Amino acid sequence: MAVFKLFSTLFLALILAACDGDSAATAIVLDDRGAAADRVDQSGLSGADPDQTGAQDPGAGVSAAGAATITDVVLITGQSNALGSQTTFDPALDQPVDRFYAYTNNGWQIANLAQVWDLGWHPARGLDGDPHNNFGFHFGKTIVSQRSDRVVGIILVTAPGEGIAHWDTDGFFYRKLRNKTLLALNDLPHKSMLDGILWHQGETDWSSSGSNDPDLEEFPPNDYYSNKLWALISSLRMENWFTADRPFICGETARSPINSRLNALNRDNDGWTACVPGAGLSTHDEEQVHFTAESLRQLGANYADVYLQMTR
Repeated sequence: MAVFKLFSTLFLALILAACDGDSAATAIVLDDRGAAADRVDQSGLSGADPDQTGAQDPGAGVSAAGAATITDVVLITGQSNALGSQTTFDPALDQPVDRFYAYTNNGWQIANLAQVWDLGWHPARGLDGDPHNNFGFHFGKTIVSQRSDRVVGIILVTAPGEGIAHWDTDGFFYRKLRNKTLLALNDLPHKSMLDGILWHQGETDWSSSGSNDPDLEEFPPNDYYSNKLWALISSLRMENWFTADRPFICGETARSPINSRLNALNRDNDGWTACVPGAGLSTHDEEQVHFTAESLRQLGANYADVYLQMTR
């Protein structure tokens, strides 16, 4: 099995190296069970181009052998608050820690907010500026600070400004999410599945029109958002890298009637779904949509607390 995984990883690397970043090249991605997972677009999935970001991952080229000790692999997906854009950095509060890894444009590395995790630029701003913040970073830090037996690895796949329909299973973005997850797992010889998924999305679905007006409370017939969310959860649970007995945890938006739909995951008689507090946390924009760095630290801790309760 180890030999096959090494071969499949090298095969993927050769394909990615051959693909121009602007092309729509496709390839068969094999999961670590040897099954053809899907034919998906590979463009943009090999990580960020340093010429575009102005930064390279700290520790690039350093062996990430410690990633082989990861116990918890967690996918984080959602909109801009999952990305954490335009937030501040504190040298004391936002330092890397041992036993916490991120899947970067250089593979698995000790998580550092100056790395590139997603979209070719986040969380890095460039070598001359402080990085953006991210709740996933503080999720991982909280877990390893509370549990000495856990080693966390996160995978970030986000779509800022997109409504929940963007995650439909027949769409390009869902295939991209699946592909990046498989690439990350292929680099971990001892892991074949995710241990959890963190979801933070809903700001674009605040009204039936898809506007960002937090005072609108109308929803399409049959509760459009809830139906979409459960369809997504069901689809993810059908993947061979996720199951129904692992956490799917969402977080409240800062100020939105969509929170009632998100909080329904705490009342659905499904012990593997949950929603964590987020409403009322401070924001840094006039629309009260995007969390501050302080709020993202708290949100990450909220996710970690619930995750640990569900995975004792």
